Amino acid sequence: MVGVAHLGLAGRVAGILSDPLGRPLPNAIVGVAGTGRSARTNDAGRFELVELPSGTQLFEARALGFEPFRTPVNIIDADTTIVSYALTRLVMLDTVKVRAIRAAAMGRDMVAFENRRRMGNGKFFGPEELNSIDPIRFSELVWRVPGVRVVPAMGGDRILMRGFGLTAYCSPDIWLDGMRLANDGSMDSFISPQWLRAVEVYPRSELAPAQYTGMSGCGVILLWSGSREIPGAVKK
Repeated sequence: MVGVAHLGLAGRVAGILSDPLGRPLPNAIVGVAGTGRSARTNDAGRFELVELPSGTQLFEARALGFEPFRTPVNIIDADTTIVSYALTRLVMLDTVKVRAIRAAAMGRDMVAFENRRRMGNGKFFGPEELNSIDPIRFSELVWRVPGVRVVPAMGGDRILMRGFGLTAYCSPDIWLDGMRLANDGSMDSFISPQWLRAVEVYPRSELAPAQYTGMSGCGVILLWSGSREIPGAVKK
């Protein structure tokens, strides 16, 4: 059964990820479900995960433009399991048309989200992008945005953004469904990416919608919760 582990025992998983043509897949996120262990592949597509519980576990891999990959892997105590996997590319549709249809079906807030996306003042993750990336933790999502840093803090990782100086970093204002949150390192424990349907990241507060500016002078991150499925749509 996937997920059965013997606590206190530690093994490793190492290997390589590739695309359908066998070319190395760099900067993919890999992990083992339920362990909190994750890593990124290097330029050669290689990775290593350490201190994993022995037994049959669920290996996960995610890369932009590829379908999320999951498969059981057998982890042996004090040994290294070597694996090699090829990810499948996503089939790309008419992006603008898909976004417009989805936004209209999902309601006024998603239409407003798409209108702000078209203005291009920040980095936007809609339902399609979130489904494609499928991050394990919230910090892994914002880590993809240029100028954003994720640093260790008490209770979890803290999100920082490049400030007004060349090297200075500051704490952005984070809002969930219009409610301001504390950026104190608890985001990963408080926010599950699985129940987010849209994310907006603005590098400067004046680029964000007016109602979310003026708190810190740093950047702004807006989170919108809810289902990513179109209401009434029939699942295939």
